[in-house]
Amino acid sequence: MPKPATRRIGETGGLSGIRLAALDFDGTLVPKDVPNADLNDRTAALLEQLRCRGLRLIVATGRHPSFIQKRIRKFQFDAVIGYSGNVVSHGRQKEAASFSLDMIQAVYAFAQNNPGLEMTLYSDQGIACGSSSESREALLKKWRRTDRICDLNGVADFLIGDVQKVTTMQISRICLHLDRWELYPQIRTEFLSRFPGYRLVKTGDKQAEVLVQGRSKASEILRLAHSLGISADQIACAGDDENDIEMLQLFDHSYYIGRNDDPLRSAAAFCADHVNAVLEQLLIKGESHV
Repeated sequence: MPKPATRRIGETGGLSGIRLAALDFDGTLVPKDVPNADLNDRTAALLEQLRCRGLRLIVATGRHPSFIQKRIRKFQFDAVIGYSGNVVSHGRQKEAASFSLDMIQAVYAFAQNNPGLEMTLYSDQGIACGSSSESREALLKKWRRTDRICDLNGVADFLIGDVQKVTTMQISRICLHLDRWELYPQIRTEFLSRFPGYRLVKTGDKQAEVLVQGRSKASEILRLAHSLGISADQIACAGDDENDIEMLQLFDHSYYIGRNDDPLRSAAAFCADHVNAVLEQLLIKGESHV
């Protein structure tokens, strides 16, 4: 049955069966690009109330799970789906997808053939590997920052071109960085033609991420929910960026946090100005599962 046209948050209904809420991080749970931002007190309090009702609460983010675990101190989530679905941390268990060496080399060649395009690899442990000495220095600078928690757990002492050393890492994330973001639509079209079955989605400032076949935030939310005995119609989700579109489309109780992105508005069932409005609706219209 098709989802209703996108509505404002106050028009929502039928939330009594929700047992799991999956929430994007940057731009949803916290403002984008704010150093050291933890959850605000109201958000943390609402999450705690929902947990007392028996809801499972997870983060679905483009970052490595350890970033959320290090940065968020006001609330402990049940699970973190990181790297847009490629790494999942649930309790003491961690599961990660990986890219083949052939795919890594093919994307590396693609980047080299497009001026202004840089490539970065990330391991399942959150270790970054740059494609040039300049990009490696930039990664090291980011890693060494003391004014904010960084989502890197280290930087490789070699470059992507050193194939023998790259094979010692389990690569779970590939990112492409563009000098000129206005070229992204063209780069994306070329990429999808060159790599059918893979996707390229925006996940940051002038950055796009390659998604593994069959993996996304949505696929891993479903996988985790299934392991908990939770069905798709018992899931609510909220997000604000391109790597959230699939989950916004899939789940009936989906919320776009924002106003200005038409594809995201169209993908979601509802839209809201702040995640707290979504959490309040879950409290008002939801029921206890304790």
